[in-house]
Amino acid sequence: MRLLHVSTFRLESFIDEECPPYAILSHTWGDQEITLQELQSKDMILWLQSAKTLISDRAFYIKQKYGPGCLKIAGCALQAETDGFEYIWCDTCCIDKTNSTELSEAINSMYLWYRDQLCYAYLADVPSADREAPGQRRSDLVESRWFTRGWTLQELIAPASVVFFDARWHPIGTRSDNRGLIATRTGIDSHVLDGGDPLKCSVASRMSWAAQRQTTRLEDLAYCLMGLFGVNMPLIYGEKTKAFLRLQTEIMRISEDHSLFAWRRPEGSSATCGLLASQPGCFNESRSIAPLLQYDDEDSAPPFSMTSRGVNIALPLSEVNTPRQYSVPNHCRLFFARLDCYDTNDGRGPLGLYLIRESGGGGPFRRYLPDRIDPASQIVATLARSRTTIYVAQNDNNAQKARSQWTFSFSVPHLPPCFSEQGVILKLVTNDAMPHVSWNPEERQVNYSELSAGLGAVLYLGRKDGSGKMLLIGLDSKLHARYIFRSGANSVNAVWREDVGVQLESFVARQYSIQWHAICLRDDKAPSSETTLDLGSWEQVERARPKFYQRKCTKVWKERKLKIRLLVAERWLGGQRIHDFRFQLEEISMGMDGLHSSRDPRRLIDA
Repeated sequence: MRLLHVSTFRLESFIDEECPPYAILSHTWGDQEITLQELQSKDMILWLQSAKTLISDRAFYIKQKYGPGCLKIAGCALQAETDGFEYIWCDTCCIDKTNSTELSEAINSMYLWYRDQLCYAYLADVPSADREAPGQRRSDLVESRWFTRGWTLQELIAPASVVFFDARWHPIGTRSDNRGLIATRTGIDSHVLDGGDPLKCSVASRMSWAAQRQTTRLEDLAYCLMGLFGVNMPLIYGEKTKAFLRLQTEIMRISEDHSLFAWRRPEGSSATCGLLASQPGCFNESRSIAPLLQYDDEDSAPPFSMTSRGVNIALPLSEVNTPRQYSVPNHCRLFFARLDCYDTNDGRGPLGLYLIRESGGGGPFRRYLPDRIDPASQIVATLARSRTTIYVAQNDNNAQKARSQWTFSFSVPHLPPCFSEQGVILKLVTNDAMPHVSWNPEERQVNYSELSAGLGAVLYLGRKDGSGKMLLIGLDSKLHARYIFRSGANSVNAVWREDVGVQLESFVARQYSIQWHAICLRDDKAPSSETTLDLGSWEQVERARPKFYQRKCTKVWKERKLKIRLLVAERWLGGQRIHDFRFQLEEISMGMDGLHSSRDPRRLIDA
């Protein structure tokens, strides 16, 4: 690491084990910060030395030419020298931020660099002591912007001692002196502010400390918490909210604390999501949540992990018998999953969350009602002891939100006259469970007023006797168009991955309804390509049998196949995606005329 000498203002590099004692500057970034490259200038070094002299004379505040960045480092150097340190460390000038490798290494090591050191917290927005009463200064201390930034959280917790200074480098007090005030302001446990190990606090509690903090870049909300949870991961600026998901995945590798899942979505949405939170703000009300103690191997839960299908975890599950009370869709089942954690301020026992799953079975679970974490004893009378290993999918909410702004239509043309001549009919039925899906017979389009996953409509193409096929139309969980055929009006009994049922009138008796489910398969071909799906064929056989008295006769055998193909093409019209369906009819006639002679006409008939 690099350290800055307090007298020469030269940067010197040290191997971690050989580092001399140093003090650390903690601050909020502002204008005219001094970078590592600027410290290579002799003029900058002279300015810092001059500013240090002015600060020692308490006259620096009338000299504006130095800029806040210069005065900040000079003041830190003077204070460190007074306290007997030869070196200081400051993130603005001791890291080469133009080198991505060095920046990643520094951020992953920063918590260790702060730990057990003396830290000067410079609060540039706190007025000087000569203008404020002591009581007002304490109030100004916790109202400083320093307590709202993400990076300063670890700078408050990791050091052995933190000393606060106002805008003119007048001391305000230490972290221990203001322990109660800081604990109320930040939610951090008092024993942690006294130097206790933060790793002994639950994951949810530590997350709550960062719930109200902000960073300039969205990714830094995750990167600034790595040291607080004892994890490391590479920096990928540009991944946005995925950084926080990666942080939680790394926490899962070293911790079995279920409080990681005990968060509430601030906006109170009932939409489904995964077990992992999208931002630290979801833990704003999770400060008092702690893990349950496990006394024996029977009670202890197996470890959980992130997989390609979502979080793989074993939880006690109880199905909720009154799903309508929770506005659960008809095609879904609602479960309550007990977590191995509890609220220390609530004596009703373990907490749990709600999971939803499509009725068809095989798909993953998703979290439902993410704004709620309820005591298990309030939902189920008897807590299940056995655990069920499940997968809880982690949705990409940003992609879902972006796609939801599209509009979507399926365009279905009229049948050509040659179809009717062959006795073919076409009928389209929309899913009653999807009120935002409608059929416009004039424009011949299935329209989505609001995009959501599930089966939207079914198109029957065949004969009146039911010997046809159904085209199942819908959107998958990523809002991609899916369609697949199933044979016969009364033989559809497949599994739809989104598991949305639809009532379809029988085309034979028209006196009863059948409940059916379907599976939408993904078309892996590129958009706007044509996909040919075979609708199958029908056979008509005509036979002319010879008369008994004919000694020589002719047998005529004919077979006619009716083959229908569907061609699907995707096109864009502004922000609307339209899937155009086009039908092709192919009639194949195969005939065989033969002259057969036989002395016994009966043998010809049997043949």
